[in-house]
Amino acid sequence: YILSNPFYIGKIQFAKYKDWNDKRRKGLNDKPVIAEGKHTPIISQSLWDKVQARKKQVSEKPQVHGKGTNILTGIISCPQCSAPMAASNTTNTLKDGTKNVFVTIRVVIFEIKAQRYVLRIVLEPMSLKNMLWTKYSKLS
Repeated sequence: YILSNPFYIGKIQFAKYKDWNDKRRKGLNDKPVIAEGKHTPIISQSLWDKVQARKKQVSEKPQVHGKGTNILTGIISCPQCSAPMAASNTTNTLKDGTKNVFVTIRVVIFEIKAQRYVLRIVLEPMSLKNMLWTKYSKLS
């Protein structure tokens, strides 16, 4: 946000969004009004220009904003633990242009618990081994 906000070079930006009441932040204005502010700039204009040039060179990854909602979200739960399940869609585009859509349904809480369990199984023996090693080395 800092790299694209003209406030830091002493300017104020108006009308960044169009049709605010209808679209909120989805309706970006292509040509917002940028005026000189009365505040002291934090970043010099030359540094700003260098950063903007660099931003144009580096390609950005497309941002995913979750435009679609899965019809199973909030409805299904795990049959074993009754935890809510999250559904996510993955779309793969093949060279010929066809798209494959995969739906993954998982228990997020279970994944977190499983990660903690695995860490505990792995780390506890290591810490026990270290304690025994330090005690044994002191006896020698």
